[in-house]
Amino acid sequence: MIGLKRITDNKRINELYLFLSASILFCALTIFILNITSEFTYKVFSQNTYLIIHLLMEFTSALIGFSTFAVLYYTFDLFKQLRYIFLANLFLVVSFIDILHVMSYDGMPAFLTGNTPQKATAYWIIGRILMSIGLLVFSLLSKERKTKIDRKVFLGTSILILMIIFIIVTYNIGLIPPLFINGVGLTPLKVTLEYIIVGINVLTSFILLREHRRFKSGHAIGLLIALVFSNFSELTFTLYVNVFDTYNLLGHIFKIIAYFAIFKAIFLSTIRNPYTQLSEVQNELKKYADNLEKLVDEKTEELVEKNKNLIEMNKKILEDLESAKEIQEALLPQRVQEINGVNFYSKYLPCERLSGDFYNYFKIDDENIGVYIIDVSGHGVPAAMLTIFASRILKGNIFDLDEESDYSIISPSDVVSNFYEIFNESNFPDENYLVMFYGIYNTERNELTYSSAGHNCPPMIVKRDGEVKDIDYGDGFPICKLEGIIDPKYKDYKVKLTKGDKILFYTDGIVEAKDENDNLYTADRLERLVKENKENASQEIIQSIIQDLSSHKALDKLEDDVTLFIMEV
Repeated sequence: MIGLKRITDNKRINELYLFLSASILFCALTIFILNITSEFTYKVFSQNTYLIIHLLMEFTSALIGFSTFAVLYYTFDLFKQLRYIFLANLFLVVSFIDILHVMSYDGMPAFLTGNTPQKATAYWIIGRILMSIGLLVFSLLSKERKTKIDRKVFLGTSILILMIIFIIVTYNIGLIPPLFINGVGLTPLKVTLEYIIVGINVLTSFILLREHRRFKSGHAIGLLIALVFSNFSELTFTLYVNVFDTYNLLGHIFKIIAYFAIFKAIFLSTIRNPYTQLSEVQNELKKYADNLEKLVDEKTEELVEKNKNLIEMNKKILEDLESAKEIQEALLPQRVQEINGVNFYSKYLPCERLSGDFYNYFKIDDENIGVYIIDVSGHGVPAAMLTIFASRILKGNIFDLDEESDYSIISPSDVVSNFYEIFNESNFPDENYLVMFYGIYNTERNELTYSSAGHNCPPMIVKRDGEVKDIDYGDGFPICKLEGIIDPKYKDYKVKLTKGDKILFYTDGIVEAKDENDNLYTADRLERLVKENKENASQEIIQSIIQDLSSHKALDKLEDDVTLFIMEV
């Protein structure tokens, strides 16, 4: 698994370099061929022809820009990420400037004031400067940084900036130094500004490349390719001598490609990829439920019309639920198992066919064993799907790859913290939550390192000398949909064990079981029972607990799932 992940990461990096190299080669060859064949390919278009082409190209790029704004602006409330709402308003301002540029182009009908190359060029260079600086700021903003500022504030600020630019360029063009002189071409100032823009874009490219290598950022490839085309667009705009010539046209084409690459990158990272990933998880979680849902959909109309099929239908539902129960139980570890010299014994009693409890003990490597126990809110199918989701996420958060070694084991507190973040990124309903305990036992040091996320049943140690006590692990914060409101800090705790020690892990389905008079079973009663059986084997202790629980509450009338297992050193 580790080797496969490393190969995948290397493949992504190689693909990035391949795309970047291909983009640079394509742009450079295009300009080179245009230069060496200028006698045949260089052309100054007629004014009417060029204006039509220019109008279509600028409105195309503006449409892409407005689409990028819309995608980011209307998904802001879901993610609250500062860098994306900033990028949204950047595209809004620049797209409007592009429209003002095309409306001010020489040969177009007068736009409020007379149209001149100076006016159109001023709008153009301001738009490109804003875009280059904006993308640099975007790359410097952390993707984890969020903001509570209302998106309308950003929109209002953008409109104000746009109005200032509009008033200066349209009515006070004399404030802007000459950028283009008829019959001469670009001024040194215009060429210098284009090179400055290229320099800013190169700096932004290095920052994004570093982000992609570190975080495998999904949008980095598209943005880097966009910056390549944007840079060549700016370089092309240093070559034209006539606003209607081939170089001017090529620069606009490069610009449209750059805009499209940015839009595609943003769309994939903010819209398609999250839903694709969620869909993949949901498909895996709901394999056992697909046939059931399909059957219900197909039979609903028939059940209304033909009530006689109700008995057969109910039978099929129960069979499918029983199959789902078998699938869920198949994901649990063996009830009696030995790992690296440590013995495990477990008992699992769902109060319904499908359980909201889940546990596992597994070998990490020759020295470390992972253990966890999870209690999901609710019961039945929703809770069962959430336990499978949790199992999948925890399985992928055991190791941390780096460049210096094959792997390092992620600490329990980091595992729990990562799980909290991933859970908040999922589309589970806000009311769903779970509590969990996660630990790593090192057989060389005889040390259990662990962390809790709101698990309200502290594991109970039965020492070899007969002492019985709860381990100290603090409260922790439950795994729930409160990211952005609460940022919990999970801690690692450690406890030394000796040969012959036992640890009892359990969920609150035991201690909160009520008898017919609503009396709780209680943790104190469980502790007394364990002390009475401390000399017995682990399997006998578990059997005693189940028997005592049965005398308090009939096992077929449990109101919550019951899960417990003993780790015996």
